[in-house]
Amino acid sequence: MQTNDSYSTIVIETPANTSAPALQQMLRQQAGQRVILVLTSAQRRAQSGLSSRWRVETRDSGPSSELGLVHFQALRRQADQSGMEVAVVTRNSQLRQQAAEAGLPAFGSIEGAQSHNWTAGKSQLGAVPPPPPRSKHESAVDVRSGRFPSRFRRVRLADGDTKRLPAWLEAILLLVVLVLSIVAVTGLVAFIVPVATVTLVPAQEPRAETISVTARTDSEAPNYSDKTLPARRIGQRVEVEGTIPTTGSGTAPEGFAEGSVVFTNRNPVPQEIPPGTLVSTSTGSNVSFATQTPASVPGGRGAQVTVPIRAVEPGPAGNVRAFSINTVEGSLAVSLNVINPSATGGGTVKEVAVVEQADKEKLRAELEQQAKQKAYLALGELLNEGEFVPPETVGTLVVDETYDRFTDEAADELTLRLRLLATALAVDGGAADEMAARALGEAIPRRSQLLADSITTSYGSTSLIEDGDALAIPFDVTASGVVVLDVDPAAVRASIRGMSPAEAVAVLQEKWRLQSSPELSLGPDWLLPVLQRFDFEWLPIRVFDRVPWLPFRTHVNVRFQG
Repeated sequence: MQTNDSYSTIVIETPANTSAPALQQMLRQQAGQRVILVLTSAQRRAQSGLSSRWRVETRDSGPSSELGLVHFQALRRQADQSGMEVAVVTRNSQLRQQAAEAGLPAFGSIEGAQSHNWTAGKSQLGAVPPPPPRSKHESAVDVRSGRFPSRFRRVRLADGDTKRLPAWLEAILLLVVLVLSIVAVTGLVAFIVPVATVTLVPAQEPRAETISVTARTDSEAPNYSDKTLPARRIGQRVEVEGTIPTTGSGTAPEGFAEGSVVFTNRNPVPQEIPPGTLVSTSTGSNVSFATQTPASVPGGRGAQVTVPIRAVEPGPAGNVRAFSINTVEGSLAVSLNVINPSATGGGTVKEVAVVEQADKEKLRAELEQQAKQKAYLALGELLNEGEFVPPETVGTLVVDETYDRFTDEAADELTLRLRLLATALAVDGGAADEMAARALGEAIPRRSQLLADSITTSYGSTSLIEDGDALAIPFDVTASGVVVLDVDPAAVRASIRGMSPAEAVAVLQEKWRLQSSPELSLGPDWLLPVLQRFDFEWLPIRVFDRVPWLPFRTHVNVRFQG
């Protein structure tokens, strides 16, 4: 932009293809001024290196007549609104003609604009623009036949060129448009408003998967790829006691032998014999007897007294012959002599139960089994969450055993007290359960679901294997659960759209495994009577008593039963 002081005129240079809003903004900034708008070729600078022949050929090129007319009409309105004078300078004769049609002074050079008076002409905004010039390569036949549609353009008809239709024809056309609109809206409602709700209960089937795992004492963490689990050693002291009846038999002394003896004084003084004074035989196995009553021997040598006696030990051993008891035990032996003038009798035997070695072995075996069971429970107190003790790994070491009877001793019962040290291996069962559940999840069919609360696990038999310094416990883990066959709602919608309820239910039962019959309801309730009344038989497809044709209008509910 430059200012000419001699004429007080502002010169604005801009490309000819500048948009109308941009030109209006330029003029708006110069409100109340005298402005010369110079329109230059849009490609002048970019084509500065081209040949002069090309510049001559493109000199008169510019925007189309329509575009130029629109620009100049906008400029004229902006100039009138801003109270300013605007003149257009361009070398394009077509643009100068359009500027003149819009009522703007147009010149071929800046000097011409500065040296002439500006006279704003009358705008010819309502004039019909002339038809575009026909190229020398286009024949009149081609133009009339429409082979060059790009040569045609829209034009605004001048007032008086239009012709109104008869009133009756306009009424008919309006009625036709109204009927078609009603039909279109009604058909649209018949397709969009109906809705269907489908409730499906997928079938369920039990599934089980078994894997083999190994618990090792040298494993620190579970390894799913190797199926190995950690195991640790635990121990607990236990004590058990038990009693069983004896099974042996034998004889045992029962009655005490009784009799009497005669004491003879060997001193001149009397002698007192207290009860319980012991006398015995002196040949073979000595048998002792005790006096039963107190007695007194008179003084004088040869004085005698008779005293009753009873054997100290029961049994037939106390039955001795006459004159075999001849010994006085204790301090009276130096003062008295003793003799039994008759045999003693009354000592008997009886049949009794006795302890045998087999009784001890039987009782020990029973208590060891009880100790293992008690140890299994006691070891459970040492387990962490998720751990378990395989029964095959429980071992016991006897620390102490005490019997209350000896072998062959007469007794009706035998009692044994055992103290043991119980040891076992604690296996990480939680990791085993997780591995089995994971294997079960990988084995279920595609697009099926496993009910999480239905998963249970069980363990097979275990064995204990020594592997170097470590112990290994191989066993099987079985995970069981209920699998729900999945239903794809999109596939359900696509398979039953446009069908009657009976047909849709039959298709659903045929294509999907269901726990119960599918439930299908149509709605909304207020629309069903309308559809039934009109039935829309004129539509190319049926909509009454049908699943909606539009899939998104069908709602599929999948309900799982536990």
